[in-house]
Amino acid sequence: MLKPEAAGTAAELEAYCRQNLAAYKVPRLIELRTELPKTASGKIQRFLLRQRASAPVTTGPRPTTLEGVPPARSP
Repeated sequence: MLKPEAAGTAAELEAYCRQNLAAYKVPRLIELRTELPKTASGKIQRFLLRQRASAPVTTGPRPTTLEGVPPARSP
């Protein structure tokens, strides 16, 4: 989450991470939010963030077959 006076894009944040972090530490997905879900006492509802993160992403069609991938071996 950015501070109200700050400005930035996901692309800028990704570029910063690629410059300053090891490749395996760069986030695969960057989601910019204006606010976080909170309880009445002001605590962040992390379980809601986890649920939203584990929900399927619908950005485009997924491949239905694995072309060129050999079948799994049977034990």
